Amino acid sequence: MLLKNTRDSPVSFQTKQNAWGRDVCCTFKKICRTIQLLYRKYEFLLEGDCLSSGEKEDFRQISVDMEEYAASLSLQQLSDYLSRYYGKKVIILLDEYDTPLQEAYVNGFWNELSGFMRDLFNATFKGNPYLEVAIMTGITRISKESQGSTCYVQFF
Repeated sequence: MLLKNTRDSPVSFQTKQNAWGRDVCCTFKKICRTIQLLYRKYEFLLEGDCLSSGEKEDFRQISVDMEEYAASLSLQQLSDYLSRYYGKKVIILLDEYDTPLQEAYVNGFWNELSGFMRDLFNATFKGNPYLEVAIMTGITRISKESQGSTCYVQFF
């Protein structure tokens, strides 16, 4: 049923498999680079008048050197752009969403990275009015006793 209803919706796939590094700076830059590469797949949005001139400028500002606040809102922004272009809410597929967090925990920079990741996930998934459905996969085993987190995910 899900696939039948979402067949014509814009789908955005992203993986965080390689978005980790030896420290928080390197990891953040790799996440930004992953987002930048995703934006490049949708550069056709810059043509025509689907986006305002300000939105086109925001689109062009997505880079490995973007500020943390811009990165945390970037996937919600892209969802908005795609939703308007296609006239439908978007589907987001995120593979290994927890790899950067796992590496941050193991390498001692959890506190520095977890706030940014929380903001990114809240804007992209929890507070995203342009989202139809999201599917996230992770590498971390979740025990039966886990009570979940502040960001609830519905599985289909």
